Amino acid sequence: MKGDTLVAPILSIHIHYGLLGSNTYLQPFGVEKTCFANLVPSVHSIDLDLEARPKGEGLTPYQGKKRCFGEYKCPKCKRKWMSGNSWANMGQECIKCHINVYPHKQRPLEKPDGLDVSDQSKEHPQHLCEKCKVLGYYCRRVQ
Repeated sequence: MKGDTLVAPILSIHIHYGLLGSNTYLQPFGVEKTCFANLVPSVHSIDLDLEARPKGEGLTPYQGKKRCFGEYKCPKCKRKWMSGNSWANMGQECIKCHINVYPHKQRPLEKPDGLDVSDQSKEHPQHLCEKCKVLGYYCRRVQ
């Protein structure tokens, strides 16, 4: 029976990611599916961004050599910011908590629809950028 082969993976997902409701569960990449067995009590909400998790080796989702667009969220104060100066395995310092924060999402700088255009006139806070600190100079000069 097909249901028998689905119970083990569903149980595993419940244990690792939690329930979204009494009969839905979250699969990697945010896909909701109907649960065939209510094996775990429901949870009201869950704050998981599975797409943002690094895949494989590295501290960041992107593992290329070029600069990219990154989204950040400080785990301490929950402050969010975006930057057009994001790099593989490099973080940016939270201006409130002064801790290094790695991006939870990264994507190419230029999208065909032009939605992720960064403001090149805005000054880059080099004192908060791990890449600038490691290089000893402005990270935009690298490319």
